[in-house]
Amino acid sequence: MNSKQLEIEEFADQFSYFPGTRYMGSKNKIIHNIWDILKEYEFNSFFDAFAGSNVVGYFMKSKGKRVYTNDFMTISYITAKAIIENSRVLLDSNDVDFLLNNSNKESYISQKFKDLYFTAQDNLFLDKVRFNTSMLKGKYKQAVALSALVRSCMKKNDQGVFSHLWAIDMTMGEKTSESRCKITSLTMFPYLTKQFLTMVTLVKHTTHQLKN
Repeated sequence: MNSKQLEIEEFADQFSYFPGTRYMGSKNKIIHNIWDILKEYEFNSFFDAFAGSNVVGYFMKSKGKRVYTNDFMTISYITAKAIIENSRVLLDSNDVDFLLNNSNKESYISQKFKDLYFTAQDNLFLDKVRFNTSMLKGKYKQAVALSALVRSCMKKNDQGVFSHLWAIDMTMGEKTSESRCKITSLTMFPYLTKQFLTMVTLVKHTTHQLKN
């Protein structure tokens, strides 16, 4: 197998590393249908005017296209910087250790979002990692860490991305206490930490194997 064939096979499998989300309006489930139409045209570059979760842009990158993305949301911009613009910069074990274990006194999330989306322990974790992310050297490392953190939050809440804790109680009816207990025990700090580490690994894959 020559180097060109190997490169093509890497591109073909690369999209499987994309860290999917339940992002509202995501094209993740229909991206192959979109490609079935677009592949009939000859093009070397692709502009995603409404990038959202970046699933379309990343898919095009995995096909070897030069990708330009645009979106009003900051997190979309950060994710695009982490896995589309960036193809080489990764978080090493020292970076991850620093993110998870460096102590700081940041408390913005804990104060401003108390009893809204996550438990108090989750909020402390988010405060710590978010602040430590800002201390990483290099825009790409910061982008990888922050996009992984946001996606771990989206994975953590199995009631939907925009669910408030009190809204979950109201919609559970008679099963409130049982369901809330399950949510708390399965999705508090240890689970959020695990999801963050998983997302960091996935983002590392997406940046490592492709070349701009």
